[in-house]
Amino acid sequence: MSRSHKTKSIYDKSPSAKSKSEVSLSLFSLLFSEMIEYISSLESDKDLDEKLQELGSPIGKRILEYTAFHHKHKRDLKIVNMLQFIHNNVWKTLFAKNAEALEKSVDDPTEYRIYDYAPITNRFLSTKHEALNASGFVAGIIAGVLNSAGFYANVASFLLEEEGVTQASNSKVIYVIKFTKAVVEREL
Repeated sequence: MSRSHKTKSIYDKSPSAKSKSEVSLSLFSLLFSEMIEYISSLESDKDLDEKLQELGSPIGKRILEYTAFHHKHKRDLKIVNMLQFIHNNVWKTLFAKNAEALEKSVDDPTEYRIYDYAPITNRFLSTKHEALNASGFVAGIIAGVLNSAGFYANVASFLLEEEGVTQASNSKVIYVIKFTKAVVEREL
C-alpha cells in the first residue's frame, strides 16, 4: 500500500511566501518563561541579564541570514542603514511590527537607541521575576545581528521609568547600541 498524498513539511514552503507567524504567542511565552526559570535556577539574578543576552546572540545571527534572504536585502555598509534594517525588517520578522523609534545619541557619536513600547519578552513574566528586565534577550538578538554583519557593538536594554508603572511587564524598553570606534571611523 502506498500513500496517495504526501505530507508537507516546513521545507516545502517557499521562504518568500507571506504568512503569519509560525510560532504562536502562547508557545513563545511558555518556552521563554521556562527558559528564564531554568536560567534563574542555575544563576543569580545579576547574571540573568547577561545569560539572556548570550542566548539571544546566536539567534540574531540566524535572523540576519533569514531576514536578508527573505527581503532580498543587500549588505549594508552604513550604520544608519543597518539600524533601519533592524528597526523595520528584523523587528517585523520577530514581532510582526516595527520598533517604535530609532534615534542617534546627541552626546555620543557611537551610540544609537531603539525603543520598544510593548516588549513581548516582558509581557508574560511570573510574579517571581516581575522586576526582571527580560528584554536582555532581544538585546542579545540585536547584538548578534550587528556583530555578524560586521557592525561590532555592545547592546544593553533598559526599562524606561514611568509614573505608576511598577512591573516590567507594563513598561517600555530602550535598547542602547554602542558601536566600536573602528565601526564609526570607517563611516568617515
